[in-house]
Amino acid sequence: MLAFILEVSLYWSVFYLVYFLFLRKETFFRFNRYYLLTALFGGLVLPVFSLSWTSQDPVFVAGMELLGPVTQVPAYFKVITADQNPVWHWQDILLLIYWIGVAVFASRLVYGLAQILQMYRRGDKTRYRDYTLIEMPKAHLPFSFFHWVFWPREAEHLRIDRDFILKHELSHVHDRHSLDVLILEILQVFLWCSPLIYLYRRSIRTLHEYLADRSVLQTTHVKIYGHTLLRQSTSGLQVALANHFINSQLKNRITMMIRKPSGWAARFKLLYVLPALLLIALLVAAKSGPQNKDTGLQAGLLLTQDSVAPLYLIHYRSGEEIRTRSIEDKKLDPQAIEKINVFKGEQATSKFGTDGANGVVEIYLKTNFKEPNLPRPAVEEVFKVVEDNPRFPGCTEGSPEERENCGKQKLLQYIYQNIRYPQAARDAGIQGMVVVQFVVEKDGSLSHIETIRDVGGGTGEEGLRIVQKMNDDGLRWDAGKQRGAPVRVEYKLPIRFKLTDQTEASPEVEEIYKGSQLDRPPLLAKCTESGGEPSECTKAQLMEKIYQTITYPKDARAAEWSGVVHVTYYVGVDGKAHFEKLGGDQIPASIQEDVKKVVEGVGPWQPGLLEGKPLNVRQSFTIEYKLETSKVNDRTLPSTPSKVSADFVVVGYAQKGDSQEQPQSNIEIKGMDKASDYLMVVYKEEQVVGKFNQKTSDQLPYTPDQIESVNVIKGEKAQSKYNKESVIEIFLKANVV
Repeated sequence: MLAFILEVSLYWSVFYLVYFLFLRKETFFRFNRYYLLTALFGGLVLPVFSLSWTSQDPVFVAGMELLGPVTQVPAYFKVITADQNPVWHWQDILLLIYWIGVAVFASRLVYGLAQILQMYRRGDKTRYRDYTLIEMPKAHLPFSFFHWVFWPREAEHLRIDRDFILKHELSHVHDRHSLDVLILEILQVFLWCSPLIYLYRRSIRTLHEYLADRSVLQTTHVKIYGHTLLRQSTSGLQVALANHFINSQLKNRITMMIRKPSGWAARFKLLYVLPALLLIALLVAAKSGPQNKDTGLQAGLLLTQDSVAPLYLIHYRSGEEIRTRSIEDKKLDPQAIEKINVFKGEQATSKFGTDGANGVVEIYLKTNFKEPNLPRPAVEEVFKVVEDNPRFPGCTEGSPEERENCGKQKLLQYIYQNIRYPQAARDAGIQGMVVVQFVVEKDGSLSHIETIRDVGGGTGEEGLRIVQKMNDDGLRWDAGKQRGAPVRVEYKLPIRFKLTDQTEASPEVEEIYKGSQLDRPPLLAKCTESGGEPSECTKAQLMEKIYQTITYPKDARAAEWSGVVHVTYYVGVDGKAHFEKLGGDQIPASIQEDVKKVVEGVGPWQPGLLEGKPLNVRQSFTIEYKLETSKVNDRTLPSTPSKVSADFVVVGYAQKGDSQEQPQSNIEIKGMDKASDYLMVVYKEEQVVGKFNQKTSDQLPYTPDQIESVNVIKGEKAQSKYNKESVIEIFLKANVV
């Protein structure tokens, strides 16, 4: 919280500096008011945003990129300290002082509101069209609060200037100045320790008075109104949160009343806001860029997975960093530990960024503790995530993002120019993705080259050859860097071998993963919260969605079209399903439009994960459209024979125009584990109205728009409820006859 207040104060100071230097003495008061209010809210919002000037590549496992680390740590830490009594850290004391201040200022705010409410209840109220006049029994300076104007009943010295004062207060009412005041008071409760909130509060309230004075001066001479201010300058009681007629900055108010209005040239001073915005952007970018993880800590340990012992620890002491890989070396004397903090969730990520995504443990050592001499590892560490990624050579000009893209393009060009499709794979029709893993050394050479995924037919060997050829050709990559120093970096290069229709080789590097080696497949978001098995739930929900929404378009049935289509789509890291293409023969446009609508209507999704990173994952299914026997044009159209086993079968009836009274479509669902146990149970208002097995399911007399929901159950649950291995429960809408 204290760090947030410091950051907000920094942004506020930049905005306020522009106001104080360039805008404060100008007479466009209304703009200045809105500028300060915008600056207030902008300073509160900016700490939430991050802006990076460096390249942030999409996480595509099958694209050419650097994959993230899997740092393993113990499931828990058991720390025995010499002193079991809790130790108060200076940060804890500051936090306690902060909350005491919040309580004090909150009490002050509540007291002020209660005081105004009490005066409202006791006063005599006279309601007018746009305000309520409240006459108070005891002497008090006139003031306004929202649409209430408080006026002392016994105030002889105010009668002469009543019209001026009332018009002044009504200006506060009409411009809703009390809303500004209330917002400032609330912000002051939580940001009381920031000096900027008091500067903004004073400046905005001063602008309120300038605006109200200008409203009066539209019908009153400056000299007459100035004398009124001087006569009423003896201050009486004041109430917090109120807009008072007399403000302590009387000299400034009179100065502004007689100041010549700012000309058009003065409005160009508003352009000084642009450098302020640029400075703010630089501050946000500096916050969002690569950071050392709190070098002020006496010792720190990053957690990213609860499993086994950590690969390494990082100790920070007096600005010096020490690393070790040996588990024995990581042992600390419990008496040397002063305090341990454990962070999870948003607390961890807000302080340590993405490194703390799975939790952080902070270990604070006592000041008299001396760091032991830790042995350096014999083999230098291989990084999986670095600040500057290694690049294919030849790209030294431009911004970091331009160099990154240039390196990828040159790597692609090198692969296309040198790779060959193995004849054995070509003859056998083998195609698929090969992943080659290697280490980019500090000098740019490639080592530890190996195939971690192979589809056979010599494709894996070809992937190894093309990477090894880079070394043989003397190519030296631009090494990856961490904290400005070259480091060894692990790199994964996926290459897809694909045969075209003319059986020619077309290797390519893709950005969409299609494979089974996933930590977690794409899942429907609601299935991750249901408490059941997410994969089975996703399959069932996907089946239900397709069952409910897919149709056999009328023009396709009228044209007597039938066939099998292969639907390809991918679940993106954005949590949406993206339709890619439809494979098949002479597919009508209406079929493609309908399938695309069905696919993209499923969601939201949780993207697939590989090595803990989200990525785009390609998926597919098949649909068979077949026409049942029906009379069309006084002839009999035979049912279309099924030649393949599709995932879904859409059954339609050929029609003659719109006069044919046949169901628009029916659906068969294939892929059940045991055909003999396949059962379809139809419910309406919790009553069973029909049962169908696999042989009679094509007689189901309902169309998708008559179905409320579908539930697929298998295994023990189906056996216990229906004594069947696989069951589809269909729930009809209440209005179905």
